Amino acid sequence: MGEDMWAGVRERVLRLAERSGADKVFGAQGHGFRLGPVMSEEQLRALEADLGVGLPAQYRSFLLHVGGGGAGPDYGLMTPTLGDGGWQWRGIGLAFSAQPTTAEFAGRPFVAEALRSECRA
Repeated sequence: MGEDMWAGVRERVLRLAERSGADKVFGAQGHGFRLGPVMSEEQLRALEADLGVGLPAQYRSFLLHVGGGGAGPDYGLMTPTLGDGGWQWRGIGLAFSAQPTTAEFAGRPFVAEALRSECRA
């Protein structure tokens, strides 16, 4: 899964903003067909180290060849960024930016899992 699979995708997504009716696409008012910068292999390895797990191959390839987030399904894709507190997913390029999600938070069990043990008591 490499660059050939994603050839031209970034450019096509960015051109969508110029099309008539683009603003009518669900979520487009938020992401505006913008994409975050592509990530380097070094950045991906650092992100995976912070997470303590490898990213799925298709997502990894997307980050390397298309962009680190922005335009995507619905309101768009969160963008992994490195800050003072480690890696976070942010709503870069979105009109309705979300609170950042840290890698540490993403590694926690889902609430439903945490509640399951309480329900058994």
